[in-house]
Amino acid sequence: MLGRVAAGQPILAEENWSGSLDLGDMFGQTEQLFALQVRGDSMIDAGILEGDYGIVRKQETARSGEIVVARLNDEATVKYYQPRAKQVELVAANEKYRPIVVTEDVDFRILGTVRGVIRTVSRA
Repeated sequence: MLGRVAAGQPILAEENWSGSLDLGDMFGQTEQLFALQVRGDSMIDAGILEGDYGIVRKQETARSGEIVVARLNDEATVKYYQPRAKQVELVAANEKYRPIVVTEDVDFRILGTVRGVIRTVSRA
């Protein structure tokens, strides 16, 4: 880290080394992390955009409201995890999409929880 930069009114530009970014500090134990590139717009209101890289901690359980990567049969999706009394719902962060209701005939598994997002920017 070499200092700060304003995204509003400019501030004094001075180089001031203040440490390093450590993925372990940011996302948790790195040996349990993997990345997936996001396709689609179902999580835009959670700040997860098409082309982003989701940083996921491998685990098979999640708490209600966490963003998970879930497997449904042979497909995978990223959504909010909402366990209900008799079923699980996977909820998008975009009002265009209805929740996915996981029924008993679906092979459902949590692959991990989303710990963060890495995004690149360009003027393409």
